[in-house]
Formats: sequence, structure tokens, C-alpha cells
Amino acid sequence: MALCYTAKIMKILTVIPIAKGIPRDELSYFSAKQVGLGTMVTVPFGGRKIKAIVIDENEVRDLKQSIKNESYSLKNILEIHADGLPYCIFASAQKTARFFGQPAGAILETMVPKPLFEKYLSNPTPPLPEAREGARNADIQSIQAPYRERISIYKTMIRENMARNSSTMVIAPTVIQAETLFAELKLGIDDRIFALHGKVSKKKLESNIKNVFERETPIVVIATPPYSSVLRNDWASFIVEQSSSHNYRYDFKPNFDMRLFLEQFALACRARVIYADTLLDIGIRTRINKREIIENRNTWHIAKPENFRVTDMKPDERPDTVRISPIKSDILGIDACAMLTAGIKDNANIMLLSQRKGIAPMTTCVDCGTVVSCPVCDTPLVLHRKKPNSAERIYMCHHCLTSSIALDYCKNCNGSRFKMFGITTETIRAEVEKIFPTARTFLIDGDNAATPAAVSKTISAWQEESGILIATQAMLPYIPSADMGCIVSMDSMLSMPSYTSGENAVYSIVSFLEKISRAAIVQTRMHSHEAVQAIEREDLHGFMKSELESRIQFGYPPEKILLKISLDAKKTDAKDASVYLETIFKKYDPDILMKKSRDIDNSIIQAVMKIEPTLWNDENSRIQQIVREMPREFTREVNPDSVI
Repeated sequence: MALCYTAKIMKILTVIPIAKGIPRDELSYFSAKQVGLGTMVTVPFGGRKIKAIVIDENEVRDLKQSIKNESYSLKNILEIHADGLPYCIFASAQKTARFFGQPAGAILETMVPKPLFEKYLSNPTPPLPEAREGARNADIQSIQAPYRERISIYKTMIRENMARNSSTMVIAPTVIQAETLFAELKLGIDDRIFALHGKVSKKKLESNIKNVFERETPIVVIATPPYSSVLRNDWASFIVEQSSSHNYRYDFKPNFDMRLFLEQFALACRARVIYADTLLDIGIRTRINKREIIENRNTWHIAKPENFRVTDMKPDERPDTVRISPIKSDILGIDACAMLTAGIKDNANIMLLSQRKGIAPMTTCVDCGTVVSCPVCDTPLVLHRKKPNSAERIYMCHHCLTSSIALDYCKNCNGSRFKMFGITTETIRAEVEKIFPTARTFLIDGDNAATPAAVSKTISAWQEESGILIATQAMLPYIPSADMGCIVSMDSMLSMPSYTSGENAVYSIVSFLEKISRAAIVQTRMHSHEAVQAIEREDLHGFMKSELESRIQFGYPPEKILLKISLDAKKTDAKDASVYLETIFKKYDPDILMKKSRDIDNSIIQAVMKIEPTLWNDENSRIQQIVREMPREFTREVNPDSVI
């Protein structure tokens, strides 16, 4: 009987569900078999069969009272898989999830894409990395240098790692940047370099993953963040290229910064973490100042063409400064028109950047001054073409996504005269075609090139035929280089209601200038803004120092942890939600705000708090526990760019 009893002891497994839309971070199930931590299992949940990872195991007799107190009955696991994810992967996901208040399973589903997931399930888990003779201790380093210089450093680092029988991981924020890096670094190591990202064909991706897992000789991997979770026992360096890029921030659910996962995973692999960019962000700068990160290379030089100018677009009434030009334009200044004239004559590739897409971000009635606004949420409507190259126009609200046909008359005074304000890709194209009717123009934005393939096709045509490429700044990573370029207006970026707007503007200008070989212009009506002055005077160090001092003064990241909790709820429930947030976060002095929702019947209730980093990072942090236990209807954001 004793033998029978011991053989039938039931286990209770605590698992992390690997699926989105699960209302709990952890689930519990019965198992008649002993299951190792990190093992992958299939479990039932709400009529679904989902994958999960075992993170804890206890005997039923040890938890008899807590089982009685559960409001639901535990179910049995359905299947135990042969293997699972390495401990260092789900441990990295747990740390990332804890910091950002997100479900660990959703982090894992994002950071371990299906091809890697299946590889871990079908193959024995690779051994955990061990300290190697002659290998450097794991540390965190930084490289701040122009792009061409960074590429040279990477090539040297790859050769040194291979000489030590070690492998190198280079991570890029987007697919297009990963492809560019692969082309730059593959020379001479074609048989030892592998690309892992979503644009690699299924067959090629399977082959590359097999090589990365099984190749015994040192290799180089160029990957986007999710495909970097590949465990080898010979990783020497994880290079986070363009580490200041906002594309490392996953702005969908789960909302988190992929760089934290990458750092945790790399250190678990005993590899150096190297943050690299033309201009390192303030968070990295702060860690350098605290000696948490070692500076490998640091230069404040701005890589820009010799012919560079910042043009003040404000009207100047002083007669001694008036410049005469046969071309008059409110959108393109004298310097930009002169550059375009010379570039078109030389068949140069010219790039014009705008912050906004569409035809006009604001339309007003000439007679009464009424702004054409959204009938649902009262936000100013943006005028768009209904289809690319179509004459038919529609108004669209960028807040609630309501669309309507273009108006023929003012709803306030019945007037029929409208005036459009603001600089967009469409207004730039119209101006260029008016002033330079023979020039070839190309346009890429969210309306005219909705997919990466369409963007690449347009850019290729522009490079082959030469001409003028008009694009939003979001498209800049896709554009490899240009002979000449102009940021038509920096003002919308400098005016964004965000504590990061100045830093983002400087980063955008520096990234833009790196791509221009002959002549570059930045147009602005905010010439005295410290971000513009930092570029013109080439004083990036002074700007970043001032920006950090400002963050410290006003208590923004990295000085404080910024926590934003929001709920899109029915207006009838808004008051209860507001009271709930104020009650559970009372100790942390929340600012409770109410905003318009995209749904006319709803309101967005938002709580914003500034938390001391030591309090937030404590493993037993009470506020982290509160955030993790909140209903999943609430959106959690840690260190967002804006408090609005």
C-alpha cells in the first residue's frame, strides 16, 4: 500500500501560459507525473488547448488547504512535451514582465516566434552556457559613433570573436535595417553568417535556424529582436544596433521594451551586451554616468555633408536680410529651392521629409474661421486622398478613425471657401510639381506605400531613375542614402506634447544627416529651439546634459519610473473606474485624467504616477504586485514617451 501511495502522489504545476488574451499571468494544474521546471506542457483553458511553461511544482498534500480555498477546480494537464524552453529564456521573460507589469507568457510569445518555439520543442535543449577559458566576463558596453565607423568596429569585433572560437549576435530594430547590416557584414564570411527575421523565406529561415542551433564552429547572426532568443554556448557579444530606435519598444499588447529582454538573455548567455548608435539615448547615458555601462567608443561628431544649413522659415522684415529669388514658396525656402534646382539639373537623388502624411492636417473656413472637426470626438480632421493618385478626397480623424467625404460648405456659416494649413507629404508633392513640373517625384507614406514591399519598390525606382523622393520621417530607416535632402519642417516634431520630443528630434536629424552625401537642409520656424541649436552648433554633448538635468528637475525617466494605467470604459462606468484607480494607488499620489475615446460612448480614464526606481525595482515591490494583479482590461505602460 505504501508503494502504491507514493506512486500516486499528485503534483500541482504552476505554469506561464504562452498565449495572448489570458486573464492571468500564472495558472495551476494537476499532474500525476513529475515535470521539470521549464518543461513545455499543453493545458486546457476556456475550451482552448494552449501551450504553457512549468515554473513551479508542489505536492498536493503540501497545498491541501490552499486548494480548498480556490474558487475553481483544478484540471489535469493534457500533454507533457519532450523538452521546453531553456531556463534563461523564460527567466528573462519573467524579469521583463515584472518590470513592465505584463504577462510573462505574452512576452515569451512575442520574443520566441513560432519557428524558434518549434525548434526548442523538437530538439533537446542546448546546454546552458558555461564560462570559457580566455572569454571575457559578461558586461555591458556602449558605442556612440557614426554608422560607417560602427560597421568597421563590428567587423573587427567579429574577427576577434571568431579567433577566440566565439559567436556574435547583431540585433537590428527592423527588418530593413537587418537586411542592410547583413549586406554590410557578410563579405568574407558568407558561409558563417545567418539572417533571422520575418522577411527570410520559410525554407531559408528553417535552414538558418538549424545552422544557428547546430553549427559547432563560430557564427554571426543578424536578427530582429524576437529572433535573437537563440541559445548557443559560445555567444561572446550581443550588439544592439541603433539602440536608441523607438522600434525596440513594442507598442502593442504586451507593452514593453524589448531591449530589457535582450540584455537579460545576453547576460544569461555570458555574452557582452553592446548598445550602439550614432547618438545614445538618455537612459543609456545615465547608466554610463553611474558606471553601470562601460564606454567602448564615444564620439559626439555629427556625420553630415559639408554643405549643411539650418533655414529659419520665419518671415524676416529687416530689409538688409531680404533675399531675392525668382521662386516663391511658403513650403520650400530659398535654400531648398536652390538645392532642388541644382539637384534636378545633376540627376541627383533628392529626399524631402515630412512629419505628417495626407493632404492637410487642418482645414478652416475662410469666412468664419471654424476648424473642420470630427463629428464624433471633435478632433481636427485630416484631409487625405481616398486612394493613391486619386482626385477624390476624404476627411479622416486620426484620433477615432472616423472618415467622411470632403465638405462643400461650412457647417457653421454655409460658406464654401476653405483654407488648408500644415505641411504634409501631399502638400510637398503638390508644391514640388508646381515649381518643378518636369521633375520625377516619388512618394512613400502610410497612404501611398502601405507595405514594406511597396516602400522598397518605390525606393528602388527612385534610386534607379533619380528624382525627388517625398517621405514621412517614419520611412527614414528604409532609405539607404541620398545625394541631397531636406527636412521640410521640424516644427511638428518639436511641438509634440512629450518630454522626449527634443531628444527624438535631435536623433531624427542626426539619423537623417548620416544618409546625405552632398547637401542637406533643415527647415524650421523654431530656430531658437535648443534641439535645433544643438545640431547647428554641433553641441550634442551639451544638449544631452541639459536634457538630463531637465528630466531630473521635473522627475521624468530615467530619474523616476513613469507609470501610466488607462482604461477605455463606458461613460457610465468612468466614475467608478476613476475611484478604483485613486483608491488602489492612493499611496503613490496618482494624477487621474479623463480623455476622449475613439468610441463616442466611452471615455479613457488614466492614472499617471512617478515612482522612485528603487521602490519599483524591489523584488517585493508592492506597487508592482498591484499592477500585476489588476484586471487585464487596464492598459499598463511603464516609461511611455508621453503622459497624455
